[in-house]
Amino acid sequence: MAIDSNLVISALFIAFDVIAALLLRRAARLYMTEWKLSVKTSEVPDVPHLVFLCYLFNPITIASCAVFNISALSNMLIAFFFLA
Repeated sequence: MAIDSNLVISALFIAFDVIAALLLRRAARLYMTEWKLSVKTSEVPDVPHLVFLCYLFNPITIASCAVFNISALSNMLIAFFFLA
């Protein structure tokens, strides 16, 4: 049973975007806790989750993933360095 190479490449680029979104969510959570922003949690329930969703459902992110653009890898690396 052979695995289709297009399926593997698609999964790889989707993984890049999901990892970048998870890293951005973690960076937003760290930013909010370390800087102790004056935003009440009742006003904005879950900003890190909104960052996660906004990144994943951004049309440019979806389009770059669909055409196998290397910017997905670049975005993941930039998100990684936000946490460093």
